[in-house]
Amino acid sequence: MTQLTPGPEMLAAALKHADRGWRVFPCVERTKRPCNEPGLFEHGCTNATKSPFWIRKFWSRWPGANPAVATGPDTGLWVLDIDTKGGVDGFATLAVLEGLFGLLPETMGQQTPTGGAQRFFVWPDARDVRNRNSKGLGPGLDARGDGGYIMVPPSIHPDRLDGPRYRWDADPDARPAVHAPEWLLRYVIGDPDDLEWLRRQVEGKELPSWLAKRLKVTAPPPDAAPAVPPENQRALPADGIHPYARRALEDEVVKVRSAPPGQRNETLNESAFILGGFVGGGLLPQALVEQHLHAAIQSWPGVEPAKRERDAKTLTRALTEGMTQPRALPPPPVPMRGKPPQAAGRGGSPPRRTAGNDDVSAAAYAAQANAARSLWGARFKIGPGTPAGRFLARHGFDPSQPWPMFGAADLPLPLIGATADPFAYGQDRAPCILAALLRWSPDKVREVVSVYCGWLTEDGDTLRRPDPETGAVVTEWRFVGGAVGAVVPLTPLPLGRDRLLLVVGLDAGLRLKRACPDRPLWVAASVSHAGHAVLPPGVCDVTLVVPEDTPAEREQWAIQRLAAAGRVIRVVRQNWAQGKAA
Repeated sequence: MTQLTPGPEMLAAALKHADRGWRVFPCVERTKRPCNEPGLFEHGCTNATKSPFWIRKFWSRWPGANPAVATGPDTGLWVLDIDTKGGVDGFATLAVLEGLFGLLPETMGQQTPTGGAQRFFVWPDARDVRNRNSKGLGPGLDARGDGGYIMVPPSIHPDRLDGPRYRWDADPDARPAVHAPEWLLRYVIGDPDDLEWLRRQVEGKELPSWLAKRLKVTAPPPDAAPAVPPENQRALPADGIHPYARRALEDEVVKVRSAPPGQRNETLNESAFILGGFVGGGLLPQALVEQHLHAAIQSWPGVEPAKRERDAKTLTRALTEGMTQPRALPPPPVPMRGKPPQAAGRGGSPPRRTAGNDDVSAAAYAAQANAARSLWGARFKIGPGTPAGRFLARHGFDPSQPWPMFGAADLPLPLIGATADPFAYGQDRAPCILAALLRWSPDKVREVVSVYCGWLTEDGDTLRRPDPETGAVVTEWRFVGGAVGAVVPLTPLPLGRDRLLLVVGLDAGLRLKRACPDRPLWVAASVSHAGHAVLPPGVCDVTLVVPEDTPAEREQWAIQRLAAAGRVIRVVRQNWAQGKAA
């Protein structure tokens, strides 16, 4: 791995940020940890400054330091942080909020190296925005207000030392920060009057559990012992701790143990809440979690006894709160046996099997899903002037609106037919639109297990090339990850809805979504993947939309799989070239 090397651009950027009226300070090279030196810079973001003299002095001492900006009334900014790490999707959380309350305005923003984004808003008059984490705001959403700080371009992220860096959505001087809409400000501040105002906006609507908790729509019964979901009971091995839960415990304890001064309390609060969910779901014993977390905070050097007592109270409170939000295991992989799936789209060449192995083992499936999540975490924003933006516009959708299921990237093209490995790539690169494939699960956890990659021309058309083996013109759609059983939920499935459109191919799905905007519509990557699709048990009426040239045996196989739960299955064969049903 070739690491990025900081240079004079760090000082130049810090001075530019200060010229905008922002309070700037240095963080240790390639980290988020404030520099600290007695007599020079001792108190992190509280010593942030707009003074060019002090900024030059700081960067003469630490020339490779990451520039950071203190948020709050002195800088005049607060920031909404949208995160995608750790299997959460803050973009999906934000999309739920925007669907209920209204879209966010276009404002200054930046892309984080781990695939997230940050939106900058003007500090509100006579209101106090405090730091908030995802425990309060919902999965993948944080707020940085008074007393907080953010990294700014061209900072280097400690988890992405080989790039990319923090980068602006657009020129920040050409796209200034604007005031946040009323609903977002009330949601982040969360005073009793604010929550009452928000509850009136969503009265009578179905809310996800994290939002109901934030708005205090329902309160969990006191001291209620959390029920262990049946799927967790089934999945627990003989020793009582599933490997997935054990890994989560190890990861969170490492985070707490290695948390730097100034971030320890927040890290402990978040990690204890996360592990509390595993305790509430019956996946981890409470005593074991408490033992490991107490050992982690005892390893912090130089902590006074009074502060250790406060940390212990934080641990207990966060763990207890987390237990009210029980977690479930990821859905088990569905083995893929026999004939491999057809490639998505008309005329696509099927993925090849690995010689001598027709099954996808649980370990291989997990490795594929991890590869997909890594790619998804590095996706770029879709802009109206990009090929991905033009692709969406061609299908009648506004690319400037948030599309949490889509991203864009610049990826190598696959070598069609040139190798037995369907995931082998060539050296040439092209713009690509990414669609996240998710698996439905009873607890409504949506985890990316595959990424559906479509290579595009600069005009936003799906790229087509001749197959070197057959000469047939094929569409460039490929997968990264374990796509079996996963779908792209273009339209969410509301509670109580028992009818679903299941469409083969993303192009076809987008066309039908435009024609049927109110119908629950999910996209499967191929006919085989449609047959493997994991559907909610309440769905009893499925219309399967397949390409006209789908082999009859593949269609019948998919029908039999989907009808196994007693569902009514209708099939529509569609000739997209002529725009009519067959």
